Amino acid sequence: MRDQSRHYVLGFLFKGQHVLLIEKQRPAWCKGLLNGVGGKIEPGESPAEAMYREAVEEAAVVADWERFVVMRLSGGGTVHCYYARTCSWQYETRTDEIVNWYDSKYLPSNTVKHVRWLLPLALDTEVVKPVEVHMQKVSIVDWSSFEQPR
Repeated sequence: MRDQSRHYVLGFLFKGQHVLLIEKQRPAWCKGLLNGVGGKIEPGESPAEAMYREAVEEAAVVADWERFVVMRLSGGGTVHCYYARTCSWQYETRTDEIVNWYDSKYLPSNTVKHVRWLLPLALDTEVVKPVEVHMQKVSIVDWSSFEQPR
């Protein structure tokens, strides 16, 4: 079995142009920043199973998650990015990390930078998914070095 220690899931739930984001408390580099729900893939778990579990654990959300990006991280590891759509505004903050809806076109300044290019990609119906992205010189713990494409 492959090492799951650097393999993660990240999910974005959409209702119209609004997206459900979580204000992270951990890890330290991410404290106070908005990101999608997600976390580590546990041993023996598929990325899809991890996405389902993390969404329920963090936001009490059950959805049909579709993988749209696989990020291959420099130095090894992956982030499997998912999105889903909902007709409901319902969610529940289940941890000390606050979950809330945000307008995806007007994200707050404390949004993690990669979210700004992942959201349009998730919603683009003309892109064949999943897209594989190779992240160069980006640490799994330091997304701040990644700039949004212009």
